[in-house]
Amino acid sequence: MSTLKGKVVLVGDTSVGKTAIVNCFNRLSIDVSPTIGANSITCNVKLDSGETVQLNIWDTAGQDDFQCLVPMYARCAQVALVVYDQTQPSSFASTEKWIDHMKNSVGVPNVFLVGNKMDLNEVVETEKAIEFAESHQVKFFRTSALNGNGVDDLFQEIAIVVNTPEKQSEEVQPVFKTDVHLEETKDKKKTGCC
Repeated sequence: MSTLKGKVVLVGDTSVGKTAIVNCFNRLSIDVSPTIGANSITCNVKLDSGETVQLNIWDTAGQDDFQCLVPMYARCAQVALVVYDQTQPSSFASTEKWIDHMKNSVGVPNVFLVGNKMDLNEVVETEKAIEFAESHQVKFFRTSALNGNGVDDLFQEIAIVVNTPEKQSEEVQPVFKTDVHLEETKDKKKTGCC
């Protein structure tokens, strides 16, 4: 039996815990510094059915300076995780932009909304996040990269989505809208000494 492969991209504002979620899942240190550009790791997820799904996980930088690079890293991803910090309302407010960007600009077919830092007092109410996710037709998960709550469940669901037969046959095509207009230039006659 061959191993299925899938690509996952994590997006969201800076300091919401994207890298910590990946490191928690990969059993690495969660004490991290900000990501510059993007990092990539490959992990295997074993499903209850016994099948193995190999996930190529791309962790993108949340800083404004690097957001223009996100479409390049998200290209051909089957799943996008839009992560916010449930203690920071501004990071939740940005999720609408991220979801729209992943669905409409990049063309990622499966977008999950992930409320991270559930080990801390929530400022963004879970009910509000659930309603928001439903209205945007995305799945919702809560995680704590600090203690691991919800992280394995999140990646199990990602592996299930990648393993779904209709998702296997879908060819993910990135959406790029570019108009290029070329104009013919006329040769200029040389004048003067140069």
